[in-house]
Amino acid sequence: MTGLFRYYRCRKCSAAYAVSSADKDLHLLYRKLPCTTTGCKWFLTKTSVIEKKPKVITAVALFSALGGAGLPEEKAAAALKQIKTCFVGAKVKSVSGDSHAGRTILRSISFDNGLTMHLATSTKGATIFKVTEDAHVSR
Repeated sequence: MTGLFRYYRCRKCSAAYAVSSADKDLHLLYRKLPCTTTGCKWFLTKTSVIEKKPKVITAVALFSALGGAGLPEEKAAAALKQIKTCFVGAKVKSVSGDSHAGRTILRSISFDNGLTMHLATSTKGATIFKVTEDAHVSR
């Protein structure tokens, strides 16, 4: 698996990713990238040493996650199970948002079970575009 992939790892939270060396979109990724783990302020650095099994991901998916759109599993339709877990049996820990033009903009809702729902707008109403898990939360 070594020569076929480029590896990126965070030294603080140990998030690790493997991107195929043949991926045509590798130019999107630099040697040092912001970590994708919620709450981690460190960086993913290109490395040849991986201590745990990395998540295999495409360059576009990793680039998208770096921009805040979330990892594929965070924004998958399967996240509906996580959404139900948040609203049934979990308490709201915090809410993130601000005011704009006399209206309240709700950006995210964090729950005591470690999950955070990130919201966006759509033509049909509020959209949950990703569900993340707080770093270092054990269940």
